[in-house]
Amino acid sequence: FRSAYRVSKLFRRHRQAITTVAVIAMTVLAGIVITTWENIEKRRANEHASEESRLLELKKTMQQAQNAFNWQEAETNALEYVVLQKKVSGEESLAVADALSDLGDSYLFEGKDTEADQTFRRALTIRQKLLKPNAPEICNLLGELANLAHNRGKLDEAESYYRQQLAILTNRTDTLAILTNRTDTSELALIEFDSAEINLGDIKKEKGELEDAESLYRHALENELSTADTNSLKPTLAMQKLASVLELENKLPESETNYQHHLERLLRSLPKDHLAVLWAYESLAAVLLRENKYDKAEEAVNNCQIG
Repeated sequence: FRSAYRVSKLFRRHRQAITTVAVIAMTVLAGIVITTWENIEKRRANEHASEESRLLELKKTMQQAQNAFNWQEAETNALEYVVLQKKVSGEESLAVADALSDLGDSYLFEGKDTEADQTFRRALTIRQKLLKPNAPEICNLLGELANLAHNRGKLDEAESYYRQQLAILTNRTDTLAILTNRTDTSELALIEFDSAEINLGDIKKEKGELEDAESLYRHALENELSTADTNSLKPTLAMQKLASVLELENKLPESETNYQHHLERLLRSLPKDHLAVLWAYESLAAVLLRENKYDKAEEAVNNCQIG
């Protein structure tokens, strides 16, 4: 009690001096805290700038490696790029999704399908969380995953991805604009749409669902013919696909017609000894033989042997 009394008495007697000392101490302490915080922030800013610079360097070297078909080097740079991007922008950011997509491309070109599939899936999960459902970035990854599943013989999985991709493309404004005969927008979306239909048609054909495949090929061809000029090669793939499935369905006259149109369109732009033209003659000859049109089939076979 006496000690407390003495302290209280001392404080009252020297109040101004003690207060001044306390203010000075607090000021010094505040200055130390602020200086320390500023140094920490400055160090963080320098580290961030260094990391951003490294990201740009990795992106550049990765692209150079890809352009040089050096996929192992591209993969090495892409892996480091993903790790650093996660540190800079967080585990689940669009920048990380883009980095994972680049890494997936490297795996894909190296033939590492399993790794590519897993990496594209991780990128897709992030983009689906952060982007609108019909975002082109989501659509592109669905196409990559569909192609991977298709190449690995996982037809049901590939069909699911192709359907999701096609649903997005169907609902995109630029696709709808072309399908409703508007001409004030790019045709790139329609090309993507037709490719998705053809890919899904391929799955249906491999699964033996020929009527569904025919419908998809036919729709893709109709779209392409509506926007292509007479010399364009754009509709030739859909023509060939439709002709082949019609042949499997034993719809031989219509198959012949489509093979013939396919060949004629190729000949408007390609030389007669071009491999695509020779294959077209061969396909036409096979149908003609099945129709017992031997003279025409012989003529087509002779054209196959040019060169």
